[in-house]
Amino acid sequence: AGACSAVLTPGSTWPGGFVTGIRVTAGSGGVNAWRLTLTLPNGAITNLWSGRATGSTGTVVIDPAAWNGRLAAGASTDLGFQGTGSVTGATVTCAAA
Repeated sequence: AGACSAVLTPGSTWPGGFVTGIRVTAGSGGVNAWRLTLTLPNGAITNLWSGRATGSTGTVVIDPAAWNGRLAAGASTDLGFQGTGSVTGATVTCAAA
């Protein structure tokens, strides 16, 4: 209850850049808000949609946009970002906020 999970889904890549999606899914109790911790060791975020980032490289904290923070039990929302460098080695975790 009150937990969430996040899955990183690498998308397109090109020399020097990439696009990646993240799906956030609420646990059995739903969440009023979520917070992601993204570790991005080989790249930097240049454009993020459906969320608000603190930082752009290394360890980045991502909070929801105004409209997608509250998730009912089992519901999910998608966000994503474009970056420079590489998404290789990136990890993401989710916590209810």
